[in-house]
Amino acid sequence: MSLRSSRWSARRSCGVAAPLVAEQFGIEPLERRDLLTADIGVEFNNFNVPSTLVPGDRFVAGIVLTNNGPMNAAGQISIQFYLSTDVTLSSDDLLCGSFPNQQIPGVFGVGEELLFSDNFTVPTSATPGNYFLLARIIPSASVADNNQSNNVVASDNFFPLEIKFGNIPGRGNAILQLTDPEGTTVQFQLLDGGVGTVTRDSGGRFVVDITGSGANSRLGIATSGGDGIADIAQIVIAGSMQSIAAVNTRLLGSLSLTGTLATLTLGAIGGTASEVSITIGQAGVNTVISLGAVTNASITTPGAIQSLAVASWTDTNASPTDLISAQWLGTLASTGNFGASLRLSGRTGGPTLGSATIGQSITGGTWGVIGRGGSIQIRTSVAKWSASFTQALESLTSTRTLRGTIAAKNFLSINVGLDLLGAKILAGANLGDDAKLGGAGDAADRFAFGRIDSLTVARRVKGVIVGAGLDPVNGVLNDGDDRIKQPAKSRIGAVTIGATMAPAARIVAGRFTGAVSVNGNSINPANDARFRVRDLVSPAAVLVSVDTGAVPSLITVRFTDNQAVLRSSIGDGDIRIDAPDGLFSMVVELVSVSRPGNGSPIVATYRFSPPDGTWDPADHGTYTVVLLAGAVMDTSGNAVNGGNALTLGTFDIPA
Repeated sequence: MSLRSSRWSARRSCGVAAPLVAEQFGIEPLERRDLLTADIGVEFNNFNVPSTLVPGDRFVAGIVLTNNGPMNAAGQISIQFYLSTDVTLSSDDLLCGSFPNQQIPGVFGVGEELLFSDNFTVPTSATPGNYFLLARIIPSASVADNNQSNNVVASDNFFPLEIKFGNIPGRGNAILQLTDPEGTTVQFQLLDGGVGTVTRDSGGRFVVDITGSGANSRLGIATSGGDGIADIAQIVIAGSMQSIAAVNTRLLGSLSLTGTLATLTLGAIGGTASEVSITIGQAGVNTVISLGAVTNASITTPGAIQSLAVASWTDTNASPTDLISAQWLGTLASTGNFGASLRLSGRTGGPTLGSATIGQSITGGTWGVIGRGGSIQIRTSVAKWSASFTQALESLTSTRTLRGTIAAKNFLSINVGLDLLGAKILAGANLGDDAKLGGAGDAADRFAFGRIDSLTVARRVKGVIVGAGLDPVNGVLNDGDDRIKQPAKSRIGAVTIGATMAPAARIVAGRFTGAVSVNGNSINPANDARFRVRDLVSPAAVLVSVDTGAVPSLITVRFTDNQAVLRSSIGDGDIRIDAPDGLFSMVVELVSVSRPGNGSPIVATYRFSPPDGTWDPADHGTYTVVLLAGAVMDTSGNAVNGGNALTLGTFDIPA
């Protein structure tokens, strides 16, 4: 006979045994009994228990019930299984299986045996130690069991229990189940190599240590019940990993591997009161990372990140910890805001940043990219965002307002869906290791020629500096001393501004190679100050030489400017030569210039004749060479010496 009809429907969750009382054991005061009763005993029949137990284990145990007589029995028997640190049932033993009111099929005759077997589960609250397996039967009153001394049986040997998973002693791929303070059941699984140990910090959060894992190992953390989220204080992996899948977790500390990692999937990362780090120890595998909402975190790998997808990334403390550091990043995607910095060290044969798609706003951070970029698509950005690409950026698109500082060797296209406000877009600039304007040493900015193939803004342009080859000279843009590096190579193609462009805004280049329009009107950049470098610096003039060995004599002057000297401003009458006694002056005549058009420098040669046609002793003395007021200007209309006369130097005629 076998008790099988109702056990499955009667299974219960594991827990701690209730205190044992006399009534539960059926112990009654002795009294005279005129009726004969049955004597039901229990022994283990078989059980399939792993050599090492972990919380959450399920295994089969079987018992045999014997009616030792002298009477037949009928009715119900409740059956319980426990884990105990000794062979005596007590109130602190762990209840692992409870099967109440199992109906005896028919009549349980004297000398007959009933077999019972079922699964039971190691409680998730179990602590490490050595445990015996106990079985207990509780016959109902109708069974009339007259001897309770044989109602409990213990296993002959104990079983070690550890808070581990994976390849633990005597078994592989063990699954561990624990319960967190919120009542969530958390399952830990490690496949294809390695063993994991779980402890808890002072707040009850899980600390996971894994050793012996390899490139094919897979870590999974799953949840059920409670709030559905497991708080992870730390994950430390001494080895590599194929994948880590823990989507219903909240990582509040660090995750580190000494080896490589192919795939990482986590839930929320960090919080306002914590800073989280994810560190991959070795290169060689391009990692795919998917995260939930990230707050105050960093990701560091010596290798590449194939893709990084986050729900959002928030930097609440504006600290440098919100940093993603890798060789290159194939695709970056954020559904919400994104506020982390990037440090990408370079890639051979492809873009260092393949693409970035930000569903909402770039809320801060600095993007330092050694190499070229693919496409950046965002909704909007803030002024404190800064990005620097040492090579070309394929496209920059904002569906609404674009702010911030963006530098690249070249921009193929820039498209703004609404307004371009307070932005600095610099083609040809490299903003150094800090990816920000300003700095010294490795963080120093470098400026060279560059180009922007097209710029389109749907509405307004205000407070903006867009430059191709623009060099601020002193580190401050648009303060009047900026200049264009190699103007012939620094160019901007088509420029389309759908509405207004503020008078103080600047879009500048050495030359414009495409059509320029503002609010539907065609613009000639050469005649519009908004498309010229703001220039408040006067050109300089230096006396190079005076040759009095010939008649007429020659004077050579070198003119320079931060932008370009206006060639047409150089001519006859620029120079005056004052005699020693001040009684007369000589006006010079232009002979030649070193270049035909505007530029810097321009070297001009002038000629003049002595008072009486030759230099003789009567002409001895010191003569003064003066550049006349307003004589020579730059292309912005600034005259040498602020428009005042300038003494260039002197020369002597001997007696």
